[in-house]
Amino acid sequence: MNCQFTKVFALSLISGVLLSNYINLPMPNLSNSVVAQTSNSQQNQEDIMQRLNELNYQGNVVAVRSHFVVSPEHIDEFINQAAEVAAFTNGKDSPVLYRFFQNVEQPNQFVLMEEWSDRNMLQQQRNTTHGQAFQNEFPKLITEPVQVRMYQPASEPAPGDGKVDKALVEAQPGATPTISRTRDRLAQYDMVEAPFVLLVDIPVTEGGAATMKDTAVRVQDATLEEPGSIRYGYYQDAKQPTSFLLFEWWRRFDDMAHHVELPHFQELMKAFGAVGGDGRTVAIYRPLPL
Repeated sequence: MNCQFTKVFALSLISGVLLSNYINLPMPNLSNSVVAQTSNSQQNQEDIMQRLNELNYQGNVVAVRSHFVVSPEHIDEFINQAAEVAAFTNGKDSPVLYRFFQNVEQPNQFVLMEEWSDRNMLQQQRNTTHGQAFQNEFPKLITEPVQVRMYQPASEPAPGDGKVDKALVEAQPGATPTISRTRDRLAQYDMVEAPFVLLVDIPVTEGGAATMKDTAVRVQDATLEEPGSIRYGYYQDAKQPTSFLLFEWWRRFDDMAHHVELPHFQELMKAFGAVGGDGRTVAIYRPLPL
């Protein structure tokens, strides 16, 4: 493995209630995830659909984050298996998103991010030859149960959202982000000009989800217009309405540096100051090829 991927630098959007600096943060806590037993991967995929039904999730669009811890001696094999199932899935099954990402700090940890426009398409992919082949092979390569979390787009309403309070957001002071430290860290790993992904777990206060979503969707739409943004989206945990995931994929550091200077990022900082909770975590990944 290239040594540039054996250490990590984590980005943080804020310290306290404002997104004013990027700092090291721990890995996301997935303790409330749906957990797949390594000995029964097919049952896990059935559990995904069952859990959606149990949550009484009414929407069709569904996003899934699966976290894999791979035996170090099987990393290359896992990457090959991931590339194969991703190529078939993206070529045949029409997902909105189906990509694997490798943790920069811990190269034996991977995340599969999926988004499907129809929840039935998710189940259909699991039943394909390539879907079942991956489900049968990856348990031989991992050392811990797979952790899975399910999300809906932040644009969709959910029980427990509360009410939008724009006045609370506007009352927050602005802040000037400083990210020079982030660039220095990226430079250590020769990733200043390389694409990278941020997975940001964002808790909000009870009843603050609607306010967060109101801002997040507008920021999402504006960010997707930026030329350096490959992908940018907010998702709400299907089980915990006060838990959000921000998925950011940038072409290079300078694109993200430009992003944090724009007015919609300032609006985002205010939203975090208004309804942001404790325990925000950020992890950096590199995208695997299709």
